[in-house]
Amino acid sequence: MEVVTEIKTDEIVKKELQEKLDNLIKKVKTLKNPLTKFKDYYISVIKKNYYGYGSEFGKWESLSEKYAEWKNRTADVDKRILRLYNRLIKKAFNSGVASDDKIVFEVAGLPYVRIHQVGGYAGKDRKAYIPPRPYLYSNEAKGFRQKDLFVLQKIIENYLLEDKKQ
Repeated sequence: MEVVTEIKTDEIVKKELQEKLDNLIKKVKTLKNPLTKFKDYYISVIKKNYYGYGSEFGKWESLSEKYAEWKNRTADVDKRILRLYNRLIKKAFNSGVASDDKIVFEVAGLPYVRIHQVGGYAGKDRKAYIPPRPYLYSNEAKGFRQKDLFVLQKIIENYLLEDKKQ
């Protein structure tokens, strides 16, 4: 014997579900709001890392003795690590533009951006070794850390599940 059960959904419930589904589809098309929230969160991580000398992405090595001496003799330069004229961090702190599907942190245009992030040889004839001092992201994770991705996931979940009509 076969039993067939038919569930008829009330028209009001159908309409409400359709509205919620339509709202969810609309939200998925543009993630600018949650990506902007994540950008703000991540810039705070960059700042914490920067002012903590690598506290978030890996402790920074001290300046070489020779370079520290030069900084101490030179007027009008910041004596701390990754701070000469503070162009790098000003650009990083004021960067980050969220669109519907991505965030772009724009730090191009400064010749020393990559070398400070990943380390390597620089200067005249590439004789000066600069140790990695990751300031934008974790070199180990090669981008966002798991805990940053978790924050992004939660921000997007909250955005998609909030009940406001947009």
